[in-house]
Amino acid sequence: MKRIFSAWVLLVLLGSHSMLAAAQAPVARPDTFALPINLLVLRMSEGNGFEYVQNPSGSLVYENLYLVDDGVVHDDILAPTRDWYEDHDIQDIYLTYVRLSPEGTTNDSSGLAVQIRLATLPDAEAAARLVPDTLVQMFLQQFDGPSFAQDVISMQDVPFHDQAIIGVTGTDRYYGVISGDPAEFRAPFVRFIAQQGTMVASIKVTSLDPSFNDAVARELLSAQLECLREDQFCVPVPVPAGIPYDPMAPFTRSP
Repeated sequence: MKRIFSAWVLLVLLGSHSMLAAAQAPVARPDTFALPINLLVLRMSEGNGFEYVQNPSGSLVYENLYLVDDGVVHDDILAPTRDWYEDHDIQDIYLTYVRLSPEGTTNDSSGLAVQIRLATLPDAEAAARLVPDTLVQMFLQQFDGPSFAQDVISMQDVPFHDQAIIGVTGTDRYYGVISGDPAEFRAPFVRFIAQQGTMVASIKVTSLDPSFNDAVARELLSAQLECLREDQFCVPVPVPAGIPYDPMAPFTRSP
């Protein structure tokens, strides 16, 4: 953008009307959003029988951070992921992550995790490509070790959406609600990834109740996409009401 503006000023100073006309010819631009990406991202609040989880030190397990900020990748990102972000020309990725549990729970394996991401890209075509490419990346990352999602399966029954969308199931490492320690089992998740113009939203819900994961993720995706379509501040929401939560007994396996 700075280079284009500088060229425009130079042409004006040169007084070349023909060159100026060429420089001012319509150029395809990405869709713009009035609000910063961190205001458009959906966040979770307490309510409907669920409360925030605190780690053993008493802090909320709630993160908000830029993975990519105006084209600059966060320092802690591993090199392969950094390369992937740069290869896809991702401008921003904002992530919010929260752990919640049923109110008053004393069960270390009864919590759920919600991760929501928003990415901005240079144009709608790049955003549309990012959606299936993310699925490919998830399949490949399984070979990089158990800290990545495992048992990845592409879903056939995805929410209706008139732009690029995928659904994925898999398993993640599980961390105890009370102890915060990694458990000897993995927890199932549902993740939806959907394009909205030049942005891509990702909603991921992880708990020991696969049906609950699916129903909650669909509701949250709908709320997130509505914020993007309306280009409005995304008001934090609780876990949707009326969805039964019945965590299954964890199947012990190596994390």
